[in-house]
Order: sequence, then C-alpha cells, then structure tokens
Amino acid sequence: MKKIDNNFSGVLDLSKDNQLDAAFCVNDTFVTVIPLTDKCRKKIFHSDDFDNQEEKVSWIYGIAEDSCRVAFLKNKSISPQFSLPVNIGTGSFSAPIILKSDGPYDVDISAFDIIEFRGGILNLLHMTGKAIDERHSENQLIFQNKNTYTHSFPTIIDDVKLELEYSISLSGIYTETGQVPNLKDGCQSVFRFKFDSPQPLEDFKKYYIYALNLFQFCAGCMNIKFDVSLYKEISDNKGKRHIAILSKIYDGFDDYAYDRLKPVNVIRFDFIKPNISNLLKLLNESKTEPYLLFLPKSNKNYNHILYTDINDLCVALEREYAFSHDFNKQDKEDAKNLSVELLQVVKQSKYPDHIKSKAENIICGILKNYNLSLKEKIYFLCDIFFDAMKSITEPETHVQYGLVKEYTIKEFKEKIGEFVKIRNRASHYGIAWNDGVEIYYHLCLLVYFSVLKRAGYTIDESRYMLSYLFSRRF
Repeated sequence: MKKIDNNFSGVLDLSKDNQLDAAFCVNDTFVTVIPLTDKCRKKIFHSDDFDNQEEKVSWIYGIAEDSCRVAFLKNKSISPQFSLPVNIGTGSFSAPIILKSDGPYDVDISAFDIIEFRGGILNLLHMTGKAIDERHSENQLIFQNKNTYTHSFPTIIDDVKLELEYSISLSGIYTETGQVPNLKDGCQSVFRFKFDSPQPLEDFKKYYIYALNLFQFCAGCMNIKFDVSLYKEISDNKGKRHIAILSKIYDGFDDYAYDRLKPVNVIRFDFIKPNISNLLKLLNESKTEPYLLFLPKSNKNYNHILYTDINDLCVALEREYAFSHDFNKQDKEDAKNLSVELLQVVKQSKYPDHIKSKAENIICGILKNYNLSLKEKIYFLCDIFFDAMKSITEPETHVQYGLVKEYTIKEFKEKIGEFVKIRNRASHYGIAWNDGVEIYYHLCLLVYFSVLKRAGYTIDESRYMLSYLFSRRF
C-alpha cells in the first residue's frame, strides 16, 4: 500500500477563502508555510491573536506538488517566523494528522464514506492465514472464498449508525516478471467503518479513536500500530467508484508491540464476534467506557509495574464496580439517618468542643456520605469472577512446578488489602511496595472479566478468550 512521503511540498488555502494563498513544505509532521498574499502574511503574523479555539484546531486543505489533494490537522495557532534582512512572513505548525489522496483527483476531501484500518496489529487480531485454503498443494495455492473471512455488523455509537466490517485484503498481491509474489506484505487484514452518508473530516479523529480503543483492548496494550485510509465515493467516466485518501498519524508511541505479540497472545476478532458491536459501543460511549490506562504503553515497561499503573488500575476497578453494582439506595438513606442521630449524641455529650468538632467531621465525612472502600469494591468483583479467574491464573501444571502461586479466596482478599495499601500510603509516606503487587495482573484480569460481562459475553466465553490474552502472565 502507498505511504505518504516524509517530505513533500505544495500550496495551501490558508485563509480558507477558496484561494491558494500559501506555499508549504512538509518535514515529517512539521509544516512550514510561505505566504503568497498580503492577507495570508497578516493571518500568519496575527495567528495567535485572532484564532479562537475552533480556528486553532482545524483542517487546512491544499494541493501537493504531484497534484494530489492534501489536508493537515492543525491543533495550535501557526507560529510566525522572522528572518533578516528580508522577512517574508513564513510560519510553521505541527500536524499530528496528514491526509493525501492516492492520485491527482480533482475532488473535495473534506468528507469521506469509509474509514479503513489495515495491517499491523490487525494481522494478529484477524489472522491473514484465514484467506488461504489449507488444502493447497505443493503445486497450487488456493484462496478461500471471501465470505469465509469477511464479517459485518450494524452498529450504533453515540447515535451514529455505521456498518462495522472486518476482512482480509489481497489487493497488495501482484506479480513481477520472474519474481515470487510477496504474500506476507500483500495480504493484510482490514477493519472498516462504512457510513450511509458522507462524514465530515472533523469526525476522522473520533472514528480513529473508536477503532483504537477496540484494538488496544484486544491486544492488551496501548502501543499498537496500523495504517488508516479514507475512501470517498466519486462518479466519473468510469462510473461510481471509491478513491483512497492516505493518512499519516503521529500517535506519540516510542515503540510498538507488534513484534513481541503473536496471534495466541491477543483476543482475536472471531472470539468477540457474537457481541463485537456491543463491545465497540461499550468501549467508546462515555456512560459505559472502561478505564484502560493501566495497559502497557511501551515495550520497555511491558514486564514492569510502575506506580502510575497501580493508581490507574485502582481507578479502573472502582469504575467497573460502579458499572457492575447498583448501590443500595436504602443503605445510603439509613447511613444518612444514623449520622443525624449520632451528631445529636455528639452535640449533647460533655466532651470538649474541639473533640466534638472532630467527631462531627468524621461522621459527616464517612457515614453521611456512605460508600464502600476501594478494598470492599474489589472484594465485590472478586466474589463474582474469582473461580473463573483461577483457571487462567493457576494452570494445573504451572502450580505443580511452582511457577505460579495458588490462592484461596481468603488469601487473595488479604492480598487485595495489601495492594490497596500501596496506593493509599503513597500520598502520606511515598511509594512503599509490598506483597500486594503479586496480584497486579490478577486484578487486570478482573477488569477484563467485568468489561466483557457488561458487553454481553458469558463467563465461559470470557474465560476462553482471556486465557489467550493473559497466557504470558501466568
């Protein structure tokens, strides 16, 4: 598949008045602009003064030197640059997302009909080998019917209707004279969102994050990579067809997990297929989305537990408890009434006022705003998923050889108490590690069980797919 070059140039409509009024030069994600009109020069010079937030974060459109359409996401004001003895009024900005049509088409790229994610981590989440018929012989390679590895599902996320589809693309396979076709690079897994009507380019980032959240959840890490393309429907003398718009995205990751992962280390799409629409929706709507920032963000920290991971995991567990349990309103009401009675007793007591004041603060702070402690909330999740979790965390042969530790539920809850102390003590005494860190990955697994249950998967279905994702941890 084509890629956007790190360096290219062209012209832009910087003033957004349908006039190409600036030249540009791209160096990776850094864009330098040279004004061609006085109006454009003034806009660059006063960019920070006049740009409102909507202007600071906006798409800028233009044409590249090869006549391909381009678009840059600008998320800050343009920085003016000064030069002597002649100041030509240049400016610069960083573009975290760059788009470019894959050919010199005279089309508007401010909207798209399909967004496609391809290759990288997707080749593990939906194995490309599914496209090959296993009955092939030494003299013949047979491809499966496309219907055997292509699946689509209607989905609604935040009131937006779309069709989710995952498949395998063979479009990259071609033959050069005397050469063997490159099946590995030519055969790529794809994941698409298809829309009934064109979507504005302003929504590109939203749909990218929708897919990213699902892929990160399935890969069990944040630092994943894949290619993204948009497709726009056009009509010309060849009839109706889709043209591709390539993308280049700066994601901020130092490295990527693809090289250290295998298909047996992830939750593959075919595992989540029964409720994939529900899972995608749950992962992306604010009222249901889990907190997953405890997932590894770089390969160098993959086998290390950072203190920030402890805090993030505690947040994730509290969030799952809130989603999984409708807190007893009667308990809260009873606690509030009891606090009123106790406050009256304190008020009528003979003790000094400063002692009474302290007691009143404790009652109001704890009992009047009654809630379970973090430890009790984790206990709640543990009671639901402990038995299912043990089949993953304590494989029989691993226990026999002493490779993993076996816990009773009582012993495990004692470890939960130690784990919570790591977080609680940090604000008072600094970070103090203890044996509670031994169950860190157990608690990560607890979060996953809870998320999958909320998405509609049974305990057995969850246990099966999570045995792959967490197999390297136990």
